[in-house]
Amino acid sequence: MHGKTGYMNLLVCVIGVVFFMVVQPAVAQPAVAQPEGLSELIPADAVFFIERRGHTAVKEAFDASNLGKMAHDDAINQFVHDSRVRIGKMIVRKLFDFGGEGDEEKVERHRKLLHELLKPFWYNQCAMFVVLNKETQEPGFGFFCIPGKYEKECKSAVEALMKVGLPPAGQAGTRQTFTYKSGSYVWQGVAKDYKEFTLPDDPKELAKALNERSVFMVSWMHPVLLVASDLAAADAIARTMTFIPGAKGKVPNESLKHVMRKTALKDWAFRWYLDVEAVMRFMREKDPDAKLPSELGPLGLDKVRGVGGTGGYADNVYTRRTYVYAPGCDRGIIRLFKTGGSYKKAFAMTPSESTFRLAGQFDMKALTKM
Repeated sequence: MHGKTGYMNLLVCVIGVVFFMVVQPAVAQPAVAQPEGLSELIPADAVFFIERRGHTAVKEAFDASNLGKMAHDDAINQFVHDSRVRIGKMIVRKLFDFGGEGDEEKVERHRKLLHELLKPFWYNQCAMFVVLNKETQEPGFGFFCIPGKYEKECKSAVEALMKVGLPPAGQAGTRQTFTYKSGSYVWQGVAKDYKEFTLPDDPKELAKALNERSVFMVSWMHPVLLVASDLAAADAIARTMTFIPGAKGKVPNESLKHVMRKTALKDWAFRWYLDVEAVMRFMREKDPDAKLPSELGPLGLDKVRGVGGTGGYADNVYTRRTYVYAPGCDRGIIRLFKTGGSYKKAFAMTPSESTFRLAGQFDMKALTKM
C-alpha cells in the first residue's frame, strides 16, 4: 500500500521546496488554552509546518487589499465557487472510490459533508505539520484547527464521512475503524487498503497493521480539533500536547525564531517553515554518512538551516516575505537576493493598470563568487 520513500527522494523534495519558496470521542481529553497562534502546538520534531490565522481574522485587511477588490468581481467569485465544487467532487471520488453509474448523488452529498468539515479550516485558525515516520520512512501529516462556531457541523461531517464504506462489525473489508491511544489522547480512525483486511486487537500488532495502510484519525480536545494521517503524526501531537502549557513545541527552535522575526507582518494571513536541520538529522539516523551532494556547496545551499516565510497584507497590498536562515553563508544563490530595497520605488516604475507586479533586488556581484 505504501511506497517507501528513499532518502535521496526526500533530499530532492527538501531542495525543491527551498528553491520554490525562495524564487518565489467519549474519553475525556486534557484541556488546553487557546493560543494566539498555533505554532506553539507544532511538535518539536516537525520538519515543516504552515499556519493560517483564518479568513475571519484577516477579512478587514483582505477586503482593503488589491486581492480583496478583485475578489468582489462576480466572474471571479463564480470561478472560485465552480472550482471549489469540482475539486471537492474530485477528492470525494478519490477518497471513497465513487465513480460508477448512479454515484453522482452520493458524490454531491459527500462533497457537502467534506465542505462542512473543511469550512473551519478556511475561516478559523488552523495549522498543518509534517513529521517523518521512522517506521515507514514516509511523511506523516498532522492538522490543528479551532472550529469555533462551526464545531457542531464539523463534528457531524467527520462522523458521517468516517462511516462510508465500512463492512458489518467483525467482517473483513477495505475499510476498518479503530481506536488508537497515544499518551493521554485517544484517536478514532479509519484504515483503508485496496484489499480486504481485519485489524488485530493487540496494541503492538494494531500499530504495525496501521503503519502498512492509509489512515485518517481524529481527536477532539476542546477547543482544538486534531487530525493525523499516520501514527507518527498522532504520537508527535501527543508528546507535545501532553506538556502544554509547560513545553513549547517548535517555538524554541533558533532557526525558526530567526525566520519568524525576519518575516513578521502585522496583518499576516499564513506563515510557514521548513526545518532543513531536522531533515538532515532524520537522514543521518538511518545513514550516519548522509550528506548533501557536493554540487550544492558552490550554491551556498550546504549552509541552509531553515527557510520560511509569511504571507499577508501591508499597505493594502498582498505581500509575501521569505527568509533563508543560512549562518556563515558568504556565497551562492542565496547571496543573489539583496536586502534593503524599496518595493514602493520598484512599483512606481510599473504601469498603474498592471494586474500583477513582482519586485525584487539582485546582487549581480554574487554571481562571480559562485
